[in-house]
Amino acid sequence: MPAVSEIIYWTGMVAVAVNALTGVLETEGKRMDLVGAILVGLVAALGGGTLRDILANEVPLVMRPGTLYATASWAGALLLILLLELGAGEGAATAAAGVTVFVMGVAAIRFRLTLPIFSSKK
Repeated sequence: MPAVSEIIYWTGMVAVAVNALTGVLETEGKRMDLVGAILVGLVAALGGGTLRDILANEVPLVMRPGTLYATASWAGALLLILLLELGAGEGAATAAAGVTVFVMGVAAIRFRLTLPIFSSKK
């Protein structure tokens, strides 16, 4: 049985996915290019949780190593736009992108996946 903290994280990933995709869908028909649509999706996905964490005096999840919140949101937003442009139905495209965001976020925690860390040589 998963720990309570894992269930809370999974619930948070569902919220991130829903908000990212809702943000992208809201840009539809508003003459916004790919970059703008993805940015709206990212702000919608990450803004609420970041504000919650700041008000709770905690480090926002998006800034903690190993969460891949922003990367998962970006990938889901991009996938949604791509599938819609290829003619997929809105429901199917949204479901596929939502599952992508959720699986990436949960896999990052479960398997300790991270992005490479940049280090400059002095």
